Amino acid sequence: MNSSYAASVFYLIMLAAMLLVRVPGIGKILRTFNTLLHESGHVLMAMLLNGTVHEVRFNNDLSGSASTSSNSRFKTTLISFNGYPFAAVCALLLLALLKNGHYQIGYIALISLALIHLIFFVRNGFGMIWLASFIVLLTVSYTQAPPHVAEWILTGLILIALVETIISTVQIMLLGFTRPRKAGDITNLAHSTGLPAWLWALIISAFCAWITYHIVIDYFPPPAQLLTEFGVNINS
Repeated sequence: MNSSYAASVFYLIMLAAMLLVRVPGIGKILRTFNTLLHESGHVLMAMLLNGTVHEVRFNNDLSGSASTSSNSRFKTTLISFNGYPFAAVCALLLLALLKNGHYQIGYIALISLALIHLIFFVRNGFGMIWLASFIVLLTVSYTQAPPHVAEWILTGLILIALVETIISTVQIMLLGFTRPRKAGDITNLAHSTGLPAWLWALIISAFCAWITYHIVIDYFPPPAQLLTEFGVNINS
């Protein structure tokens, strides 16, 4: 996604990513990438606040969980809050790396993240198999694929994570209003703060919407560029 990255290629990758995630089997495997980013947000915040990370799980129904503990409600609140925003910020940072021609750093960061989870935190069968497969996929793409293909693969993964972050944020917002006692992170935030689940749903949704807005404005090729590539003169 540097200066030579065609808008048509970007949007074709986005279309392919959106279709792939609906394919039985492979779609579920690809969409678990967003779960990795989400749970990493909880883990990172727990570690930064000197909390304890007991276990992380990735499940074959796309759900995940991070079992953590801390010595204060304030820290627990920050840990619970950081899942959805962290996934959105990761998409923003990875697209920024791509735009500036540093896709290698993106690969190294994601491989390192998956390795840390595999070595230290994840012990359930599906989670370990998925992490190992993801590491192999990224390593082969990074070391064997031509640079432009490696960029395309990473772009597709980022767009999958972005779309899944948007969908999961909308879902959790709806649960915050309709089923506040079964809304995952939102429920945990309500318990630790005493504030209603719907309010936390709105706060998280607003933050993720703000990040998504900047992603689209700053890192999606403008439609005018796409039209120009197809020979449409927009100034006529």
